[in-house]
Amino acid sequence: MHTEFDQPSLQRGRGPLFTAVALSAILLLALGFRLTGLDWDRGQHLHPDERFLTIVETTISWPSSIDEYFDSSRSPLNPYRYPNISFFVYGTFPLFLVKAFGTLTGYTDYDTIHLVGRVLSAIFDVGTVLILFLIARRLFDPRVALLSALLGAVSVLSIQLSHFFTVDTFATFFVTAALYLTLRIYTDQRWLLFMGLGLVTGLALASKLSSAFVVLFVITYLSV
Repeated sequence: MHTEFDQPSLQRGRGPLFTAVALSAILLLALGFRLTGLDWDRGQHLHPDERFLTIVETTISWPSSIDEYFDSSRSPLNPYRYPNISFFVYGTFPLFLVKAFGTLTGYTDYDTIHLVGRVLSAIFDVGTVLILFLIARRLFDPRVALLSALLGAVSVLSIQLSHFFTVDTFATFFVTAALYLTLRIYTDQRWLLFMGLGLVTGLALASKLSSAFVVLFVITYLSV
């Protein structure tokens, strides 16, 4: 005869709480690894892609109106308008986001704005760890989900990329989010999920053009 205080009930009660605490600890661990040594090059701008993005960040400026923003020939946010920028093959969403946070925090010059980019890069990569947990929990169970998150948190390549102001961690976050929402839509076809999928897919493309492969995955998976 079971009572309301039997062992299975206690285990079931502790399950969600344990998972939440463990996940929080993993995310804090991931954030700690990614923010440690933020100014690793001591302002020397040793990463070539990051240095180029920093130059672009300090060159572009905010438009004076919505009309000017949508007119690429006049928009001061368009890197191609400036003679010192001969090419630009990166996504503009990370560029504009870092510009916005740099403006808000006052870190806008060549020696500081790349640090804003590194912080945001780290935060987005921690977001990817969280989405890994959500995907694995949906496909398997909380134990596998926690293990997946832990492995993502201590991934050396992810930690390395998080220390750079480049577009990779931004694109990875949105691609992973698109995969998760695709899984959700497969069993729960709510219009909010479709809107979210469209948003994160668009932001993935706006972060890095090679993210376009996720569109093929979404179409293939949802057509099965």
